[in-house]
Amino acid sequence: SGYRYILTMICPATKFPEAVPLKELNSVGIVDGLLSVFSRVGFPAELQSDQGSVFTSALTTTFLQKCGIRIVHSSVRHPQSNSVEAWHSVLKRVLRALCYEHSRDWEACLPATMFALRSVPHETTGFSPAELVYGRSLRSPLRMLREAWEGRGEDPTVVEYVLGLLERLQCCRGLVERSMQAAQTRAKLYYDRTARQRTFSAGDKVMLLAASKKNKLDVQWEGPAEVLEKLSDTNYALKMQGKRKEVRIYHSNLMKPYHERQAVVRSR
Repeated sequence: SGYRYILTMICPATKFPEAVPLKELNSVGIVDGLLSVFSRVGFPAELQSDQGSVFTSALTTTFLQKCGIRIVHSSVRHPQSNSVEAWHSVLKRVLRALCYEHSRDWEACLPATMFALRSVPHETTGFSPAELVYGRSLRSPLRMLREAWEGRGEDPTVVEYVLGLLERLQCCRGLVERSMQAAQTRAKLYYDRTARQRTFSAGDKVMLLAASKKNKLDVQWEGPAEVLEKLSDTNYALKMQGKRKEVRIYHSNLMKPYHERQAVVRSR
């Protein structure tokens, strides 16, 4: 079919995922994909992405600014700072299984994959993404089979349905907030067991952890780079020497202080 890429999105509150197949990875395709989603769910106030060139280009940046969307870029090589990165592994596993069983064309399996992922309860919220967005579970083949055996019963009136929907959404919101707070507390306790806080100031020189390489003898750290600005407790804007993109955002976990070697003068 010519499709080679997937533009993925996920709502951090409801965990509702979106996936748009793309033939080319360029700014035009990204903008068209975003617009196709926004036209159905509305325009968000904030969008977080990695620092790929298609998300930092003039076209994408201008489009988001015109739509009143604040763009936030996650730090380089730190997928923990972007919730959609963790979801990618789940998407690939389900999509790979469907393609193996039914079709080699992954794009044809994408709608069924998204239906399944939107219907399964999320471990953090305790509810399926569809329940938190629509206020009800999606009508699946199993549910249709059950209705065929037991019957659907009487349908509520419009007023009864709306009042019941609002009550369910309000109840779900309270339960989700407590579930997410508990999940964040567990994750923080697990992370803090081995974490070390690193603090840098503007003008400091640092070394950066290099991407994993096939050769174990390759240098693991690269640099030095100069700290331009502290963006948050963990993210820093760095000036990269000899890179096409001079300014990049890095997480402190990927940085360590650079110590210049003192010149040694030998006396005769």
